[in-house]
Amino acid sequence: GTIVGTTVTTAQYQSLQFVYASTGTTWYSVAPPAVAPGLAIVTPTSIANSGGSATSSNGIVTFSGVNSISLNGVFTSANTVYRIILAAVGSTDGSSLVGTNFRLRAAGTDYTASTYGYMQIYRTAGAGTASGFANSTSFTTIGTHFDYGGQTSLDINNPATALNKHLISQTFGTGTAEGYSGTIGARILSTSAYDGCTIYPGSGTITGSVRVYAYRGA
Repeated sequence: GTIVGTTVTTAQYQSLQFVYASTGTTWYSVAPPAVAPGLAIVTPTSIANSGGSATSSNGIVTFSGVNSISLNGVFTSANTVYRIILAAVGSTDGSSLVGTNFRLRAAGTDYTASTYGYMQIYRTAGAGTASGFANSTSFTTIGTHFDYGGQTSLDINNPATALNKHLISQTFGTGTAEGYSGTIGARILSTSAYDGCTIYPGSGTITGSVRVYAYRGA
């Protein structure tokens, strides 16, 4: 940009703010970081589904009556932390412990080794507060899929880097006979790099949408 009197012209960076410092008669501009912090939606390079139908547009994947939905090409080593937001309705009012499950995948293939482990603290309608732990499984549960619907938001770190992976999920769902609210923490003991994930219900099918965001600068 240039300064003429008190006017700053930044035609190429209209949305950025600059700080100008003067040394003698010379002005120097200092731009913000090249990668501004915040969330950036990630568009999958491709998607796959078992049963039902699915489409992807502008980073939002919508699906109907699927047994599973897979997103490819959403994780890279350029970012270490990602957020996944899932809104889904189940085909039946399933048990709160038969929830919505999650697996990492690479090059179109799910990672199914028994190195997943997760703990959940939850409350179900009429059943009070409880907790559960599962170790050495081939998936982690992340939420619910009741017939009234629900939402799950999870953060995962290091999916595409050579470190073990951890995630934290917040979930809430309600159904004809039951409700569920919980926090789930999970780890995947694998230092391989994964570029995608698969989400699937423990029973029945799900209908809804899912999107992935990268934490820029993280």
